[in-house]
Amino acid sequence: MNNLTPKQRVEKAHVQMMGHKATMLYSGVFMVGRTELSDTIPTACTNGRDTWYGTAFVDKQTPATLNGLILHENLHKVYQHHWLWKHLWKENPRMANMAADYVINLEIVDLAQSYPDFIKLPEGALIDESFRGMNTQEVFEKQIGRAH
Repeated sequence: MNNLTPKQRVEKAHVQMMGHKATMLYSGVFMVGRTELSDTIPTACTNGRDTWYGTAFVDKQTPATLNGLILHENLHKVYQHHWLWKHLWKENPRMANMAADYVINLEIVDLAQSYPDFIKLPEGALIDESFRGMNTQEVFEKQIGRAH
């Protein structure tokens, strides 16, 4: 189906997203840090600057879900999740990442409604409408059952 390597697919997706009206405002963020593919990464991750994508995971994505994946990782950078919510990561890294994912993914879901052929979240993405309108701290507090 596709004769591009996973790395080439990620590069192509970056270029397409930098030129698309739905995502071009993130062009500068797409260029921040290194972008690497790895056989040891199951999905994708970022440290707030650099981004790693799992080779096999990228290979399974459609163009639209690859765009959703790339936007997802870059929105972590946009919202400075690793810096702004550092205290949450120190307390519970897994729950902090999930909280940030819920916030980001609702934004991508909304964007995907207008551009369904261009952007879509990969299967299994964390989506919960009960977190709509909340920030990462609020989602984190709700997830672990603490009153905010």
